[in-house]
Amino acid sequence: MCASMAFFDGHRYVGRTAVVHPAPGAVVGEARLPGCNDQGQASAPPDELIEVARLPGVDPSVAFVAARFPEIIYTRSDVATLPPTVAQFFAAPGCSEEDVPIRTEGIWLGIIGADGETELDLVPPYDVIVLVARSSAPRYVNAELTVRVSPSLGSPLTREDVEASLWEGGSVQIVSRCDGERFIAESVQAFPP
Repeated sequence: MCASMAFFDGHRYVGRTAVVHPAPGAVVGEARLPGCNDQGQASAPPDELIEVARLPGVDPSVAFVAARFPEIIYTRSDVATLPPTVAQFFAAPGCSEEDVPIRTEGIWLGIIGADGETELDLVPPYDVIVLVARSSAPRYVNAELTVRVSPSLGSPLTREDVEASLWEGGSVQIVSRCDGERFIAESVQAFPP
């Protein structure tokens, strides 16, 4: 698998997926993504050009986002320590008691068993991963949150929910409470796209 890399304004940048998705700012130019030969082709595919957009509050000489995919943040490879204005996008906010009950709704990204493996039997405990689009507490919006579904909820999600919602890009509504910084579901409901 090839590393996510870009060249912009004479510097090399490394791409990472953000867990708090920024809103892209103004387009400031184009970056070159080197062709990646991780499929064993006879030769690497050609380089690709992408539009570069500002990361809010950050000079593009330090970091930028791909205009079409702002969840990918490119940081300059020779910057030893990321400034807080960049680092904030790589750590999802923890659960805060002052926000309880926390109502969230967003794109259902995944379901992981308590053992860290893909959940197959849908018997709690397991974790639901959601990209929050709406929330009763604004600080969770645009964040990828992991919410624990405990056995006390029974079986709130079914195989049909996985097939009709998760696999098809549907959404999930969750009401949560906190256990320390961890989100614990009080109710979960899936919706198809």
